[in-house]
Amino acid sequence: MGKVFVVGVGPGSQDYITEIVRKIIVGADVVVGHKYTLDIISNLIQDKKVHIITMEDQKKNIPTNQE
Repeated sequence: MGKVFVVGVGPGSQDYITEIVRKIIVGADVVVGHKYTLDIISNLIQDKKVHIITMEDQKKNIPTNQE
């Protein structure tokens, strides 16, 4: 079974990505994130399966209290 990592890439520059996060991204088969974030790490994910999520995607998954 695979592993899932949730990592942060800093405030908008690769200069802020820690080495451990860089290694996780480079070792990943699939990367999921917002386009802005994926653009920041584009050179690290060129040969990976990438899924772009949007705020609309996130809203679809928020449970509502409809009874």
